[in-house]
Amino acid sequence: MDPVRADPLTDGPLYSHVHGPIAGYVVHPLLRNTRPPSLDQFTLSALVLGLCGAVAILLASPHSTDWLVPAWLLFAATIAGRCRRLLAPGDAANGLLDLLVGSAFWLALSLRAAPLATLGSTLALLAIGSAVGHGILYTQVRARFARLTGEPEGENTTQGLSAALGPVLAASQRRFAAALLGPELRDDLPSPSQARALLAGAMKMATLLGPDTHLALAYAAAALSALDVGWSYWIATLAVLVGLNLWALMVVLAWRRAEALVRRVGA
Repeated sequence: MDPVRADPLTDGPLYSHVHGPIAGYVVHPLLRNTRPPSLDQFTLSALVLGLCGAVAILLASPHSTDWLVPAWLLFAATIAGRCRRLLAPGDAANGLLDLLVGSAFWLALSLRAAPLATLGSTLALLAIGSAVGHGILYTQVRARFARLTGEPEGENTTQGLSAALGPVLAASQRRFAAALLGPELRDDLPSPSQARALLAGAMKMATLLGPDTHLALAYAAAALSALDVGWSYWIATLAVLVGLNLWALMVVLAWRRAEALVRRVGA
């Protein structure tokens, strides 16, 4: 398996300039070994690191450097997940892994910031739901961008249970995207270079909704909790429920406008 290079236009700044390069430095030496690590080993590493990060959030002392431990564990989980993504960019398990790590973070932080409080747990669940919606929207915008510009969408390397559920999940995501973005363009398309120029701005906007943004927010919030866990929780919550949800609305509007321009040019 050869690592796939990142594209800043479709992968976003965090993956292209931070998470992806660091993962590349980890993956390339390992692949030179006679027995390189498997995808399952990267999956298990990311999951264990992410869950340990969530446990460390529950155990960290208030106003102490203990919070740097979950921050580093969540960062390491992010890098391990990006190592897996470099080797299997089309695997649906990548998104599921990010969801599990992110959900563990939100549940743990909400328990520390507002233990047994209905509002705190409700906001955490809303943040998890928003992250799922953002991930689907980003994935579908990227898929449409690839089809309209003639770029490869990435080899599907899904296996096992993910392979069985993949078609069902993909169909559900396409229906979700169609409700937000409108029907896909199929006929009277302009040249790929023209389509790329018209869609590039909306595509760049959509990358900020990807999982790298949510995971970076997780380990940054864990680090800030060393100052005050309550403030860190509310900053992270408002960033997702207000900031990123408003940004998602702007992405939908920008993409619909860009696709309308593509339709007009191709007509």
